[in-house]
Amino acid sequence: MRVLLITSSFPTTFDPIAGNFVESQIEGLRKRGVQVDVVALNIFSFRKVVKWMLFRLKYSGLTGNKCFFTASFINIFPFGAWFHQFWFRFMTQIAVKKYIKRHDVPDLIHAHFGLWAGYSASQCGLVDKVPLLITEHSSIYYENNVSKVESRSANLAVNTAGRFCVPSSFLKEVIAKQMPFTCEKLTVIPNFVNSLFFNATHDQQRENVLISIGRLVADKGFETVIKSFAKMKNRKNYNLIIVGDGTDYKALKKLSLECELYDNIHFTGILNSQEISNLLKKSKILVSCSHFETFGMTIVESLATGTPVLVTNVGAPKGFVSTKVGEVCKVKDVEDTSSKLDYMIDNYSKYDHASIREFALSHFGEEVVLNNIFNEYKSLIR
Repeated sequence: MRVLLITSSFPTTFDPIAGNFVESQIEGLRKRGVQVDVVALNIFSFRKVVKWMLFRLKYSGLTGNKCFFTASFINIFPFGAWFHQFWFRFMTQIAVKKYIKRHDVPDLIHAHFGLWAGYSASQCGLVDKVPLLITEHSSIYYENNVSKVESRSANLAVNTAGRFCVPSSFLKEVIAKQMPFTCEKLTVIPNFVNSLFFNATHDQQRENVLISIGRLVADKGFETVIKSFAKMKNRKNYNLIIVGDGTDYKALKKLSLECELYDNIHFTGILNSQEISNLLKKSKILVSCSHFETFGMTIVESLATGTPVLVTNVGAPKGFVSTKVGEVCKVKDVEDTSSKLDYMIDNYSKYDHASIREFALSHFGEEVVLNNIFNEYKSLIR
């Protein structure tokens, strides 16, 4: 079975966490004997291009059953959704034509992120020959921030696809409300956790550390995390580690100083999966105050290491976080978040790290998720 995977988010040397779950899925499918080739088209802002002097379009043919076409291009006109989609579609068509010339027509196309890769895949001239599966991860539907151009493109992509997958029941409900015609094609297949998180030693001594991971932007709720940490009754005995980078970095550093937490809050910047796994397995609690999550990858990675979690009452995580694996707090509510953290610390002995890990393995383990994906592939190809 040969699958051409098209994605608009994929890890790069300067942004190693972008689309890392897509990369993990590719590696897992290859282990099962599926020949997965990749067209990865990353979109970067002009600011990033200036910072890294980035502009490239190349083909990378690797040994074995690996074939990569990668391209990066500039988001020149932030206001022009039509231009962005036209450019992305154009680049995809070039890459797919080169791919077919070298490797012939694939058995199936799997597109990650419907508004960009899914739409472009539906327009690459293969839909009459090759079945299309789209996996949507974007929060744009929840934010109700879909332009008319994007809405038309999404409708066209879904109508063309044989199956439309989402990583959570939450996102399924959101999309079904906005696009009722998708209901028959919608199915839930979660992202799976990299095995290195399950390999973490979950019974080792935990330090008095809270950890929060994600892009340092407003909708990830790091301001709430810091303010809640400042109000904890056990604050002086604990440290808070914040992993990630983003536009709010300076503002959050300033907030930590204003809260007199300079010695208790540590900003690590972007870390790779192994480094994050090492931090999680020594931390007591992962704190996520995100304003919404379509899945919550860092949350399930935390559960995989046996680390209990505190999540907000919006988005996908509230659907799978029970009192056995963590707590749920009100979004943007410092008082409630701080109170729940104190409760989790005071009652920490009730959390069984091995049981939390087993829960994650049974719901988000590689074998479970890949079986579902593989079955979808077979049903579309036959």
